[in-house]
Amino acid sequence: DSGSNRVRLGMGLVRFLVNKITGKVRTFKVLTNNSCMGVRGTNFLVDLTGDQKETNLTTLEGSVAFAADEKSLEDDGGVPVEGGTASFIKAGMKAPSAPKPFDRKELTARLDKIVPGLAKRLLETEVKTDGKAVDQVDFGTKKAPKK
Repeated sequence: DSGSNRVRLGMGLVRFLVNKITGKVRTFKVLTNNSCMGVRGTNFLVDLTGDQKETNLTTLEGSVAFAADEKSLEDDGGVPVEGGTASFIKAGMKAPSAPKPFDRKELTARLDKIVPGLAKRLLETEVKTDGKAVDQVDFGTKKAPKK
């Protein structure tokens, strides 16, 4: 579909910064094995557990439509997960959980359990786009090349 951009997450944690989408591209979608998210300009984290049975969505700014699959997202628009809230979906659920405000300390602890210091890099790093597209942002998690 030329009217959408898709990213498929097989496992792991990703932070997305998506500028408001205009023009010919209608949607930006993030897919996991058990969910689909529709995005229109926002800042959010997606975490697919190692066993690939649970997808966690934390919306830092903006709004993300969260559903079990693309058909559900297109048919009913998904569950809106607004900035400051989080939701999850586990294998076998027909829809994501009702969004709830996330506790920043709990989120920090969860991120730091994945990689020590990750929360500071992901949550406390401001990315200024000045309205321009951001192709890639290094939050300090890449290893420096060996000399």
